[in-house]
Amino acid sequence: MKLQSVLVSIAVMLFAAALFLPKPALPVGDAEWGLLRLCLVVDGGWLLAWAWLAKGGTSGLSARVVGVIEPRPPVSWRWLMALLGVGTVLRVIGLNQDFWIDEIATVVHYLRRPFWETFTVYGTANQHMLYSALGSLSISTFGESEWSARLPAVILGVICLAGLYALARLVMSEKQALFATALLTFSYHHVWFSQNARGYSGMMAAVVWSTTFFLYALVYNRRRDWLAYTLTMTCGILMLQNTAFVFASHGVLFGVLVLMYRKQVRKPLLLSAALSAFGTAALTLTGYSLTLPQIINWYATEDRTGLGWTNVGEFLEVVINGLQAGLNLLPPPITILLLIVAGVILGVGLITFWRESRLITGLILFPPLFNVLALIVLRIGAYPRSFLYFLPLVVILIVRGTMVIGDWISARIPALNQRLGTALVILGIAASAASVPLNYLRPKQDYTGALRYVETNRSAGDVVAAVGLAVGSYRDYYAPDNMDFPETIADLQALEASNQPVWVLYTFPRDMRLRFSDLYDYVQNEYELVAVLPGTLSDGTLYVTRRLP
Repeated sequence: MKLQSVLVSIAVMLFAAALFLPKPALPVGDAEWGLLRLCLVVDGGWLLAWAWLAKGGTSGLSARVVGVIEPRPPVSWRWLMALLGVGTVLRVIGLNQDFWIDEIATVVHYLRRPFWETFTVYGTANQHMLYSALGSLSISTFGESEWSARLPAVILGVICLAGLYALARLVMSEKQALFATALLTFSYHHVWFSQNARGYSGMMAAVVWSTTFFLYALVYNRRRDWLAYTLTMTCGILMLQNTAFVFASHGVLFGVLVLMYRKQVRKPLLLSAALSAFGTAALTLTGYSLTLPQIINWYATEDRTGLGWTNVGEFLEVVINGLQAGLNLLPPPITILLLIVAGVILGVGLITFWRESRLITGLILFPPLFNVLALIVLRIGAYPRSFLYFLPLVVILIVRGTMVIGDWISARIPALNQRLGTALVILGIAASAASVPLNYLRPKQDYTGALRYVETNRSAGDVVAAVGLAVGSYRDYYAPDNMDFPETIADLQALEASNQPVWVLYTFPRDMRLRFSDLYDYVQNEYELVAVLPGTLSDGTLYVTRRLP
């Protein structure tokens, strides 16, 4: 009854807000404001339905059918707390290094806005709405800096570690769940994105927690589990729209379960699942209601030149380059060999889950499959980072596959005493931990380092300019007052007419070739490359060139 009273009270407040809340002094049209008020009414009705119709705690599926281990009290709190503590420290070190270009765009266009205003603007897909709101709160509280803009990502990254443990122990042994949490704790890429002022760590956290609640809800059909699932999934989609592929996968897999076990599926479970799905859609629409026309317009009109990779070969090359950064910058042949080994391990892990539970296998495979199909149908380029919701699930597969392979070998070599699997996983965690310091050696993009190089080597009167995508980063954030920003060859030649040395900084050569090919070719032919400042971002190296009069 307590939960029922809470739901009714929130529903009443939503109805009151829809009827009496005055339109704020925000850049919101009447149609968008009307849509928000309608969504609030729908949300309130949904909560009343939960309060009066849903019969939680009855008619769930058996743990065997769902494919999970019977939930048990945690027995490794000390180890988990230690991992969360270490994970926090690893994600705080070096937090104040230079932004990369997308972080700068996020800060300039969204995080500098007041909290409520972040829900009213959608200029590009760089708007990770819920993260923008959290980042706005952080900056308004602590002042604008790299670390304050990234602070929500750090917190969400640690929440993701706890969520992975909660999910892993439903499908693996306690020891394997801790190993999976440790591997993600010391993951170079998870640390990188937990220090990234955007929604990726939040998306991963939402995916592991929503998947955990989804499994609990299937087994127990408790109202609290379904509500927790709805809220975490909604937060994930508001954090990053790619989370919708996970939501779609859960819906398809639930439908498959209903068809396979229709004699065991009771009406209370069907009603709870339907209410949860409806609530997720309704709450998501509420979150995006004030920007819906902007979102539609952006996807309909945006020039997608250079946005993602449409060529499979180029996409795989970017993936390998990104993984190389987390493999201690090993030569490409060794990286490829390690990727082949990792592929075998992932395959073994996937096969073992397939034998134990088709549902768990589908939870792992369906989201990236749906994502790829959407990219093909919509003809949108892909970024590897858009598949990051897959990373925690990959970690689970790696631990399971490694343990199975190690135990299989140990069974045939008695001297190993069934410890090879554990030893191999620990070795993998140690190797991953060895790569984490690479996050701190360089910033994601070294904008200030390139400026320092120029300031150290220039003479009085030298002209300093940025071109291409470097323009926005310097003009809007790192050097708004002491650089020039030519857009064409003619603009650049006008600077050269001063008969002074001209320094030109640029980054993302692929983008330069696609969007500014004439200007890029001119700089390559007429300017001397004097400094190369790499960062941890693939293709994000800063190039410093100079032309003497």
